[in-house]
Amino acid sequence: VATGNLPTNGQRVNLRYTGRLIRATRPFNDNLPLDVTIGQNQVVRGFEEGLRRLKVGEKATVIFPSSLGYGPEGSR
Repeated sequence: VATGNLPTNGQRVNLRYTGRLIRATRPFNDNLPLDVTIGQNQVVRGFEEGLRRLKVGEKATVIFPSSLGYGPEGSR
C-alpha cells in the first residue's frame, strides 16, 4: 500500500528495478537495487520523472520516449 508524500529534490529513493527497451524480449538490467537522490541527475530524465510520481510502497511501469532517456545518440 502506498503511503506518504511524493519525493522532492534532495530526497533519497531506494528501489529495485528492471530496465527494458519497449521492443526488447530481455531486460538490460534485471531486479537491481538502486539508490537515487531526486534532482541530482543520477538517472535519465524520464525515469526520474516517473520516480517523482511514486509514493513509498507503490509499484509502477515507467514508460518514456527516448527523448527523455539517452536521445537519438543512445548511451555512451
